Amino acid sequence: MSIKFYSRLPLHGETKYLPGDSRNRGDWNQAQGQGTGAVSNFEVGDTFGYIDYLSQIARATEINGFEGVLLVNAPSGEEPWLVSSLLARETKRLKFITAFQPYHFSPWNAVQMAATYQRATGNRLVWNIINGGSEFVQRQVGDFVPHDERYERADEFMQVVKGYWHSDNFSFSGKYYQAEKGGLRGPLSKAELPLICTAGSSEAAREFGARHADYYLMRAERPEEIAKLIADVRARAARWGRADEIRFGLSVDVITRETDELAHTEARRFFDAGIAAGADKAVAAHAGLRSARKLSHENEFSAKADTAHPSTRISLSIPMSGAGWAISVFRQVAHW
Repeated sequence: MSIKFYSRLPLHGETKYLPGDSRNRGDWNQAQGQGTGAVSNFEVGDTFGYIDYLSQIARATEINGFEGVLLVNAPSGEEPWLVSSLLARETKRLKFITAFQPYHFSPWNAVQMAATYQRATGNRLVWNIINGGSEFVQRQVGDFVPHDERYERADEFMQVVKGYWHSDNFSFSGKYYQAEKGGLRGPLSKAELPLICTAGSSEAAREFGARHADYYLMRAERPEEIAKLIADVRARAARWGRADEIRFGLSVDVITRETDELAHTEARRFFDAGIAAGADKAVAAHAGLRSARKLSHENEFSAKADTAHPSTRISLSIPMSGAGWAISVFRQVAHW
């Protein structure tokens, strides 16, 4: 089994410090004081702008052998599909995983845009279909559809997308979408349907991934929990006749330093800075509107918050002692 490595393109700037800190190279947020980054607080008309900075990162990622880059989608950041379109001309083989919600586009709009992108870039577009992990953010962008119903809508979205893509005479009548004798024609019909990624541990998310995803994405948990999740999703995929088609990806955040002690010191510095900036209070304010399930170690850290170091009150992506643990999870997924 081959393993492919993807990096993450910093659409919010390269945040060694908290977002908005003027010391962040490429951070587009307005910050107090002079920034040391090449494009902090850049202005329209500057000879080196933010997209130039991102193109450097994209080319470096490609040169260093990564398969592609992930572009997140958040109300506070740039739109990933547009950014990936600009960067496709700056690279030769790098793939771009663009995150979006079915709420953002009509199925035909998504199909036409994707087919155009695929023809222009040699089929380097990958879709990451997301359905929102926070009710708070969903309401910010005008989507008030409940969690499970968003996945029902996404399922119809993908049915129509695939129908349009593989037929020039496709019709459909559903709860959210309708189509009548439409589909890709001419040169656009020669483009490849983007690889489909999705994530989410809810029942609705697992079912959606099992039916439609080429890659089911997971956040780093303990190996036994990852194994159980993979087995469940693969069993669901088998019911759709897709047991041999679905593959799995693991997201792991890594802090690299010369020693474990230096890595832990850097992690502690980052979390302490978050506490000082009130990030823990901001997270708590929206906790009741979070749709995404907390990871098991997030719950453990929350339970220990009263007795542990204050900085553990921020939910961690990887336990502080988990460098070797993260590698263990990765090896397990590679084995599967």
